[in-house]
Amino acid sequence: MVYLITGGAGFVGSHLAERLLERGDEVLLMDNLSTGSMENIRHLKGEAKLEAIRKKMGGEFVYAGDSGADVVIWKAASAAVLTAVLRNSRRFICKRLACE
Repeated sequence: MVYLITGGAGFVGSHLAERLLERGDEVLLMDNLSTGSMENIRHLKGEAKLEAIRKKMGGEFVYAGDSGADVVIWKAASAAVLTAVLRNSRRFICKRLACE
């Protein structure tokens, strides 16, 4: 099986990738590294069945069908949800009101 894990360089995603690779599965990791870290997947770097993709996911539609994956596991998330909501709310309001 081919698994696509978004947030693959995060704590949970990297451990899941490690387990899937141990089983013999192919793993595609997608992460924008906003909260994940290459350090979390460094030990997996030599794996033949691993492909790591650094991709910005914010505001874009990620079409998993293009990846060739059989299974998609969505682990991408903001670690600071409240901060992200407040920051994006201000941007939205400022665009509507044309403020700086």
